[in-house]
Amino acid sequence: MRLFALVVLSSVTLTACGGSSDDDTTASSSSPEASAAPAPSVTTGAGAESGGVTATALCDYLRGELPALRKAPGEIEVMGRLATGLSGWYDQRGGVPDGSQIDTLTREQCADVRTEALKLAGVQSFLQL
Repeated sequence: MRLFALVVLSSVTLTACGGSSDDDTTASSSSPEASAAPAPSVTTGAGAESGGVTATALCDYLRGELPALRKAPGEIEVMGRLATGLSGWYDQRGGVPDGSQIDTLTREQCADVRTEALKLAGVQSFLQL
């Protein structure tokens, strides 16, 4: 049931984001390109793990998401935001999100960020997203 709720929430979130970004995209077509451009600098380099994702880059991404996660009205919304956000973020870097790898990378590099994100989502591990 939780998975179904997450799928529904993800669909609603993507639809809502798509509706509001149509106006933004019409005004400026460079927005998607701007967010895709930094990906190579983050994914290249020694120590790249999990499809070119480094622990530092992953932690920076999650750290940047915390303010929005704190404002989310409930755990289901946080779970949906984390699941869709991580999926898109990994996709931009040519990787596939794997909960156990995310857990390992974040435990090593940013345990405080990991703990807060998981607590907000009401889960013990990224495997549960």
